[in-house]
Amino acid sequence: MNQKLKKDIDYIVENSIKAVLPDEAVTRALKNFSYGDGKVILVAAGKAAWQMAYAAKG
Repeated sequence: MNQKLKKDIDYIVENSIKAVLPDEAVTRALKNFSYGDGKVILVAAGKAAWQMAYAAKG
């Protein structure tokens, strides 16, 4: 396998994995979200709950 192809594959795999990480996904989802002036209650459940809650906390 030539080096250019290997670098391209590594880049694609690395960025694909990074895109689906729980904290990255939450950060992207809440990037333009406005919380307003009210109280915010955060509820998280599941294996990645702590990562997602921490990312949402910002």
